[in-house]
Amino acid sequence: MGRDYGNRPPRKPAVEEAGAGPLGDNGPLAPAADLRLEKFISQVLRTGVLTCLFLVGIGFILLAFHPAGAMHMVLPFREIFPAMIRGQGTAFIDLGILVLLATPLARVVITGIGFAWQREWPFALISLAVLLILVASIIIGSH
Repeated sequence: MGRDYGNRPPRKPAVEEAGAGPLGDNGPLAPAADLRLEKFISQVLRTGVLTCLFLVGIGFILLAFHPAGAMHMVLPFREIFPAMIRGQGTAFIDLGILVLLATPLARVVITGIGFAWQREWPFALISLAVLLILVASIIIGSH
């Protein structure tokens, strides 16, 4: 014997209530996978920005206590970590900026993997093209 719900319509599945659409040919997993991918990308972007802020903050604090260690040029990548061990504030700032620049690159990589995982090949190829353009611009810009 069921309960009487009056004139209320039957409750939809949770996936449909979340705005994921009706259960179609692709099933409920595709929209849920999209949501998980978007949340993961959001966490990666947030982590990248917070890591950048942390490193740059440490760099400025070190520069406040040792302003003589400030240099007027950007360190090459291979010299950043030894300079960080020596406590140079500019090395922390340089690494923070590199982390900030790498964050959208990581987003493109994750997006491309997500599209490939979902077998959305046109979008995966577009992500790969964007990644290649970014890597080419980094390589060209470093010379």
